[in-house]
Amino acid sequence: MKKPLNLWLGMFILRQTTFSAGRSPIFRCFRNISDIVGSQTNKQISRSYSDVSGQPKSKSEIDNNKSVSGVENKTMSGFGKAFEKFSLLTRKPLDEPDIKFATLLRHSKFMQLGDPQGKVVEGKIIRVVGNDLYIDFGGKFECVCQKPLKNERDYVRGSRVRLRLQRLELSTKFLGATKEITLREADALLVGIVRTPFRT
Repeated sequence: MKKPLNLWLGMFILRQTTFSAGRSPIFRCFRNISDIVGSQTNKQISRSYSDVSGQPKSKSEIDNNKSVSGVENKTMSGFGKAFEKFSLLTRKPLDEPDIKFATLLRHSKFMQLGDPQGKVVEGKIIRVVGNDLYIDFGGKFECVCQKPLKNERDYVRGSRVRLRLQRLELSTKFLGATKEITLREADALLVGIVRTPFRT
């Protein structure tokens, strides 16, 4: 029991003397290493601010050298490469000519239709709910028509039908409101079937 106690006391005394004196070879060694590391970093910083000819460089040139040398510009992952690739694709100017909205509207099918009331158009059945056929004819809203009793098996999803338009958008007033609220559907009469997936 005496040896560990003596060893512990000796280490404690040595520690107190080194802290008080500040000249222990152990602490002097650590101090010298920090001085060496600090001097090397200072040399590297001063060397980076001057080129081979000894002229000082600007901060932008130093940043460019770092990115070229690859010290700070690390290799990109798959996501980084893909992001850079698609960002370059979006930057390329489109070869399509610039067409004004007025020109597009003038040559659109909507303007060629004219007054929609009474016009016969072709639509596609996109949904069947019970006896209701939801038909898309290319307008803003789809129309809902009743399935006819004749050849009702032909009126399935994907069938092409002929419609007679009444209104492109239905709206009404609810609970004494002064403004009409849209019903989000068009008004049309089902004229007949054009073709069905079951017929070849």
